[in-house]
Amino acid sequence: MAIMQQKDHIDFWVQTALRDWEVANDLYLSGKYMYSLFFAHLTIEKLLKAHWLMETELPIITAWNLEARYQDYKDRFYKTCTSEYTTAKLKTVNELKECLIKDLL
Repeated sequence: MAIMQQKDHIDFWVQTALRDWEVANDLYLSGKYMYSLFFAHLTIEKLLKAHWLMETELPIITAWNLEARYQDYKDRFYKTCTSEYTTAKLKTVNELKECLIKDLL
């Protein structure tokens, strides 16, 4: 098995980010807004990791990560994730995603 080069790692993060963005949009269309935003978080996190790898080998972490949150936080966040809220946030994430991808490709 060949060792992945830096470009391979960057390509991996970009491709998985694009797949996560598709999932974010699918979840949005099905009305699962909180999970849509979680996958939007994953999209940006992975693109930021790709950018970070252009300079170093260390990963970074961003917001909207639900894994480590307490249940009461998730419950409050779920109520916040209306169609309007999620529409606005996904628009912002899409703009950031496009900007980050442009610099990687």
